[in-house]
Amino acid sequence: MFASQRHLALLVVVSTLVILISPQQCLAGRVFHPEGMYRVHKSIGETIGCKSSPSIRAYSTLNKVCDDCYHLYRDPDLYNMCRSNCFGSEFFMSCMDSLLTTTEAKMHHASLVENIHEYLR
Repeated sequence: MFASQRHLALLVVVSTLVILISPQQCLAGRVFHPEGMYRVHKSIGETIGCKSSPSIRAYSTLNKVCDDCYHLYRDPDLYNMCRSNCFGSEFFMSCMDSLLTTTEAKMHHASLVENIHEYLR
């Protein structure tokens, strides 16, 4: 019985630590923007050629295209080229074509890219 009580106590301690640490991990890489939107951490935006950080929603949506393209071709260089120029490269468009993205989704992605580049001006 003593061993199971120790295991239970250990489980409670570990669970408590996970709960306490999780909110900090969830916000890692996010910066709250005065306009009320979370933005990707600036260093992430800089690595893909953004002059300012895109919103997390836009970044996640656009980066998923590059992730899916990477999983299709398994080429890390293609993944980086897809994200280059803050998702404004021709490789990004080629990835959408390769993934057979619908016209509506392409238009949505293009408007996200346009908004990011407009925001950066």
